Amino acid sequence: MKKNFLLLSLSIIISFFLFEIFLRIFLPQDVSTPWRVYIKDGLLINKNNGSAIHYFVKNNIKVKYNFGEYHNRKYNLFESKNKILILGDSNPFGWLLEDKDTYIYKLAEKFPNYQFINSAAGGHGTSDQLRYYEIFCQKIKPLFTFILINFDDIGRSKASNLYYLDENKNLKKGRNEVPKIYNFTDNNIFYEFLISNFHFMGFLRKSYVIISDYKFFKTSKNNNTNLNIENLEQVNTTSTVVDKYLFEKKLYSRFKHLSEKCGSQLFLINLAWFNKDHPSTTYDFLNNNENFFQKNKIRYINLTDGMHVKYNNPNDYLIIGDGHPNIKGSELYFNLLFEEFKKIIK
Repeated sequence: MKKNFLLLSLSIIISFFLFEIFLRIFLPQDVSTPWRVYIKDGLLINKNNGSAIHYFVKNNIKVKYNFGEYHNRKYNLFESKNKILILGDSNPFGWLLEDKDTYIYKLAEKFPNYQFINSAAGGHGTSDQLRYYEIFCQKIKPLFTFILINFDDIGRSKASNLYYLDENKNLKKGRNEVPKIYNFTDNNIFYEFLISNFHFMGFLRKSYVIISDYKFFKTSKNNNTNLNIENLEQVNTTSTVVDKYLFEKKLYSRFKHLSEKCGSQLFLINLAWFNKDHPSTTYDFLNNNENFFQKNKIRYINLTDGMHVKYNNPNDYLIIGDGHPNIKGSELYFNLLFEEFKKIIK
């Protein structure tokens, strides 16, 4: 019996060893260090403190990210009580770029009297950003809050359960379900060691994401959602058609309310990574509602005009095989944003 157990164990070890060699040679996997954690109500954000290695197999890019106490990407720059908060997705986070090559780092260098808190996170939509703001604004107390809007922010918010409209069309808080596997992987040093060093673990993680997480993020599971946001314009109450952009407006109105409560000046910036004709629920909202921002005194900046150089030669400005801004794309954003920031930050 003991001999059979040893033979079985040895067979399993050899099989994993051979599989690891096969993957390293023929099908290299992502061996990045995990840097995402779930917190209150299923909000998925960057980890706080520590660091992580991000490895992009296709282009053999390896980048180190450092994180601060507010689950932000932390730079080795100035510290100050005067803080500027950046919210957004992987674009302003600086996906696959070294600190010095990200446009938020370049902006921070230009304003040494302020500390930039870059809390942008990959995959975040407006709902994720708003929930982060609900939790952390009073802790950070930023003088300025910049929400850098990307093309899928609204689409992600409609797929999320963090906020929804009830039967009276009031904005309510919900929660996202946390995949059970995270109970094992979160803050698990042994798991982080395996996933950062062995390609077979990267293969297993990718397989799990395809099978499980894809359904989780694309399917609404909030039993409290009483109003179908996608078909909102079809709802008829008191003989009037409800504004189909009501959900988006409620989200940004909530942002304004929280910024005033927090004592922070709020600015929305359309990153305009694609032109206005690109299919996007976010662009659809932004292109049709600039009057909403004006009416509600929400300061809105549109970078579309400055991004035409990218539209004309898109491959010059993105990481091939990935799609995020490369160093040249990041430099373009820095130049555009610096002109805007100079008008705001004194």
